[in-house]
Amino acid sequence: MEVMSGVICLMIPAVFIVSCIYFILEQSKEWKKEIKYRKEDKAKGIVRYTPLIHVSGLEAVEGSECTAMVTPSDLVLVCMGKEYTLPLNRISYVTCNENIQEERYVTSSTAKGVAGAAVFGVNGAVIGSAPSTRTRLQTQDRAVIVYRSARREESVIVLRDVPPNRVRCSALIDTLRSRIQIRTEKVQL
Repeated sequence: MEVMSGVICLMIPAVFIVSCIYFILEQSKEWKKEIKYRKEDKAKGIVRYTPLIHVSGLEAVEGSECTAMVTPSDLVLVCMGKEYTLPLNRISYVTCNENIQEERYVTSSTAKGVAGAAVFGVNGAVIGSAPSTRTRLQTQDRAVIVYRSARREESVIVLRDVPPNRVRCSALIDTLRSRIQIRTEKVQL
């Protein structure tokens, strides 16, 4: 009986170690694939931004997740199973807007209530655990892409970052700015 329990005690850590090694090997295969795809994209001049949130401008639900891919000649947006291709030469203007919102939330601390009770009794517990209102600033970037549609109409696509990330939209706009030539159109009023 003791031999059996000793064998079981040795098998449990061995199974754990083997499963950890298997997980590490599988994860390293995924990382190698990711690195391979990134190298291929870089060689082809492709830059990917994922995830982004669709705000407006596409035939997709507002708030749906999408992926942006900038190739040497096109901007490709994949959203809700649809792929939208926009030639870079039809983009007339790009900008990144920053939206800052102040968010209020209520906090309450049991630890402060216990400390107040220890020092001042029941009154200290009530005062120590009283809720307090705090504020937090939340920043979101929005990518605004103005382009001419196939029918020569001016249209706008708006994308935003997925919180808490705030750099993907600005990086997308920087990449687009480096690849498009913004032309000033003269309009006589």
